[in-house]
Amino acid sequence: MSFRSNYLFCRLNQKLFPLNFYFDYGKYNHIIDTHQISPPANLDIDTQGIRIELYDSIYPIKDLWTSIVPNDVLFGVPFLSNIETYPPLDLKPLYAIVFHESTPIGLLYYQTKKIKLKENLRFNEDGYSVSTLLKKCVTGCINFQCTICGNTLLTGNYGLFFINGVSKSVQCDAVLKGHQKANQWINDHLSSPGLTVMKDYFADSFTFDNHINHGFSKFSVQPKMMVELDPKWLTTNDYIASIKSKYRVRNNKARSLIATLEKVELSLADIEANTDHLHSLYREVSDNAEFNAFILHQSYFLGLKQKLKDSVRFFAYKKNGVIIAFYTVIYNGDTLDAHFLGYSKVQNSEHQLYLNVLLDMVGLAIDRQMRWLDLSRTAVEIKSTIGAVPKDMHLYIRHEKPLLNKVTKKIVDFVKPSDEYIIRNPFKDEKE
Repeated sequence: MSFRSNYLFCRLNQKLFPLNFYFDYGKYNHIIDTHQISPPANLDIDTQGIRIELYDSIYPIKDLWTSIVPNDVLFGVPFLSNIETYPPLDLKPLYAIVFHESTPIGLLYYQTKKIKLKENLRFNEDGYSVSTLLKKCVTGCINFQCTICGNTLLTGNYGLFFINGVSKSVQCDAVLKGHQKANQWINDHLSSPGLTVMKDYFADSFTFDNHINHGFSKFSVQPKMMVELDPKWLTTNDYIASIKSKYRVRNNKARSLIATLEKVELSLADIEANTDHLHSLYREVSDNAEFNAFILHQSYFLGLKQKLKDSVRFFAYKKNGVIIAFYTVIYNGDTLDAHFLGYSKVQNSEHQLYLNVLLDMVGLAIDRQMRWLDLSRTAVEIKSTIGAVPKDMHLYIRHEKPLLNKVTKKIVDFVKPSDEYIIRNPFKDEKE
């Protein structure tokens, strides 16, 4: 399937829509410490002085955006501008700067997209069971414009950030009013907003529970899988020595299955020459996911390399000169972020490509002496076999129509995929 190079919303005929509003602002601190910057000395933040400017493009505010949150690649202008230039079909980003008087103190990132749940959700259960038939019937009726405070291409809190010194309760009020303004913009320029989503928060980092009277329901989602790298792992051999015998044998077998394959790093020219093929391999994986909220733009990978340069790397496995698998990693501070990948299902069965990709990523993280390897969510069990540990996360949702909001939680609980997996521990006990 090919995608239009000029996406649906295309910056709304190149016009910018800065919207200025004054309001109280709310209860959020970003979960990553490197996102926190100190406010000016003696900054007296009162709710009367809060002002928000909302834009439909990041380019007019790129310097200001960077000055507020300069230390995270995935919150940075190059990464976000690539999504703006090559967005998933029907996805439109919005950007908000939060000011106290004339001082920038925070930001909000939104994505809005038309959700057709029947197209996004797949059921791996018996297709003829009463439960599955009912779920298919329900999902076929659910179509709405979704407002997301966060980034659907990532796992984690990439929807909001406030500098240190801003109280969480004040932040929360601001975010609530930010949703109102984003939904107002969406209603004016796209269509009537349906579901508002705030994603994704670690269980111990943020709670919106005290504001449940505003109609939001809290949901647990699949955990983020992260490997904490031991500082003693100076080489991949150190990692191998730390795991139990049965996992070492399993990994060695997987490595033997790629002995006849060629592993290469893809340059910008390679990515451009293989754009269609890389996208088709990505689709072969994404089309089989239980839930997939979007399909990446055909040129997303090319744009990613153009924007992030050496901060992103592409690797591929070739068989008889043909790419049968690829994966991307992003260097982000002390964390190696696993990004999108793709592979041939047939070749994966023969060569255990996915497991080998995970082992490659461990090696890359060790080579750069990273603290964390972030493997995002999904495929929880196999990720745990290479040492990833689940970090529980949750999100909040609210339907903007009060009557529908009363049944939203029940519907989501009914149709969401089941989470059945076993967490493995591949590492030796200290006594071993």
